[in-house]
Amino acid sequence: MTKQNYFPLNREVYEQKVLGGWLGKAIGGTLGAPDEGKKEILDLSFYDPVPEGSVPNDDLDLQLVWLHVMQSKGLDLDVNDLAQAWLDHIKYPFDEYGVAISNLKKGLRPPASGYYNNFFHDGMGASIRSE
Repeated sequence: MTKQNYFPLNREVYEQKVLGGWLGKAIGGTLGAPDEGKKEILDLSFYDPVPEGSVPNDDLDLQLVWLHVMQSKGLDLDVNDLAQAWLDHIKYPFDEYGVAISNLKKGLRPPASGYYNNFFHDGMGASIRSE
């Protein structure tokens, strides 16, 4: 990338883009939650009733846990801080979550904790939720 076409974002624009991305994920997760996992063609032209706030969902919860770790530890955090936060706050017992929790409890540290004996290790679940 040449210098003439590199335009860094100022703080206000950056914050607006982060907020827009977060709101998009929250809205999509909330409006999509009732139909998640359905295989048939859905009529999603209108939501009745329109939700008044976001609903708990695993698409956002991991990011909130990571934010909590960053706010409490600052940027000087490591995989052990994140692994402990996972054990303290992530309660989903299924799929890649359950396997990772089991592996963490056995003493495996990231990234092995997410891979070892994990049928779901190539799935998109944790990747999507850790963006």
